[in-house]
Amino acid sequence: FREMGWIDKMHSILQSGQSSLLLRRNNNGDTSNILGGAGTENLAATAANLAGTSMSLKDKANAKAQEAAQTIPQASNTYISRADMMEHATKQDQTIQEGTRPIMYTFFEWIPPRNRGTQMSDLADKSLITEWKAAWKAAGWNPKILTLEDAKKHPQYTDYSPKLNKIPMLGVDGLGGNVIYNQLCFFRWLAMAQVGGGYMSDYDVFPVSRAPDSLKPPHNGNFTVYCKIKGSETAGIPCLMSGSSDEWTRMAYALLDNGIKNAETESMWSDMLALIDMRNDGAYQIHNGVLEGQDVLLKHGWTPDDCSITRHKKAIHFSHEALRLGYINPGETAEDRPDIIRRFLKHWHQACGSEEESMA
Repeated sequence: FREMGWIDKMHSILQSGQSSLLLRRNNNGDTSNILGGAGTENLAATAANLAGTSMSLKDKANAKAQEAAQTIPQASNTYISRADMMEHATKQDQTIQEGTRPIMYTFFEWIPPRNRGTQMSDLADKSLITEWKAAWKAAGWNPKILTLEDAKKHPQYTDYSPKLNKIPMLGVDGLGGNVIYNQLCFFRWLAMAQVGGGYMSDYDVFPVSRAPDSLKPPHNGNFTVYCKIKGSETAGIPCLMSGSSDEWTRMAYALLDNGIKNAETESMWSDMLALIDMRNDGAYQIHNGVLEGQDVLLKHGWTPDDCSITRHKKAIHFSHEALRLGYINPGETAEDRPDIIRRFLKHWHQACGSEEESMA
């Protein structure tokens, strides 16, 4: 992405206050991507592939996307390996009493690797979830994993679900290959609303702060995004967020409406792109509380002199872009992400653990 100039272009547009993002057709009918890689990595890969996709594929792609989308409501029952993969990660921790710790949620629904494009195997995904739970628990949280089944329990699920088919999601191959993944990204907002709201992070976001004392979401429950795009004062990505149940429902529909609004001019849209596009609408508060992983993956390792980097921050987002831009050992890939994160956290706790601040 950076080699093609798209990240720098995104930063330039965000600084200038323009509202358009991602895949605008030029005079020749081609598409040019102006979304940076700072965010959900599947979507970065999606946009990169779409940059070479002709718009003449749109009708065929939409048909395939519609077909793929029909598998969403049955996803948790279709893939038999999901239960085995989630068994350890979702097991209730009996040492955590309900109501004594704030809850940190993440959303995870198993889908085939061909539909997610994360460059990680099922084993690596399971390992990353296990690391995520352990890290948030150690920081004083009660970590829990939401699935599509939680979203289905929302009273507006049956209204919301079919409307997602109106949002263009051509996917990694330009033919709707990862439409399931992108639709699940929208469903996670309903899942959060259904369980009462609160905090949610991506499963590659890890804490460098302690849990707050309060069990309620901060800022009076107003929706807050803590992952701010560098170079922007108002644009956030959905890697760590908080809000009341009503706020999560409001945002779920705001993102849906934004996607439908952009359907006429875009060939690929997502909850992340919608959140960025809504940055000047006053839809959410933005707090610069999360570091990008490349800011802490340093060639010399991690020493007490580096603790100022994470001071006053809530968490770190170890995205694929972070692994590409930060320093990792020769030969390591996205498959090694759990080990890379575990190694960093060990060194960070040894050097800076005594400086942990509350996430409030």
